[in-house]
Amino acid sequence: PQIAKVLEEYIENFPRYKKEGKGIFIYGPVGVGKTFTIVALLKKLYEKYRIKSRFVDVKTLSIQLKNYFGENSDKAYKLVNVLSQIPILVLDDLGKEVLFDWYYEVLTYIISERYNQKRITFFTSQYPPINASLSSSSEDLQERYGPHIVSRILETSNLIKLEGKDLRLRKVHWK
Repeated sequence: PQIAKVLEEYIENFPRYKKEGKGIFIYGPVGVGKTFTIVALLKKLYEKYRIKSRFVDVKTLSIQLKNYFGENSDKAYKLVNVLSQIPILVLDDLGKEVLFDWYYEVLTYIISERYNQKRITFFTSQYPPINASLSSSSEDLQERYGPHIVSRILETSNLIKLEGKDLRLRKVHWK
């Protein structure tokens, strides 16, 4: 499939992408393999280049940071620093978290810091960065995070749209 070629090209040209700070943004409906694809890519990059990465589900991150800020802000600051500095960061399921003002500030700080330092960020989302359709009812990330952040994501990401049916539903045994 075409996705395999795109990922192979990314792996082969990774030294250039690393220098440019260029990551990948995969979006599409639920269950089409966005997270699976990113994890497979991380494994291949580690095998070939021994590069460190961190995988973070944004919903889990928001809960974790809320707890840390409530009990031990040093832990929160250390986590934000690690996420800002790690060579590759995956922000999985972007757009599905509850976007409190404080969390928006932390998330935009992480994305902006990584952008400024040309560190690679991979994103997965059910939502496109911007609504390319004429339908005003389709939600996009620009609505949630604003043009400032989405512009940075677009500049530093190769976009991949995955389409298809929910692969998880194939495993369901209907009675």
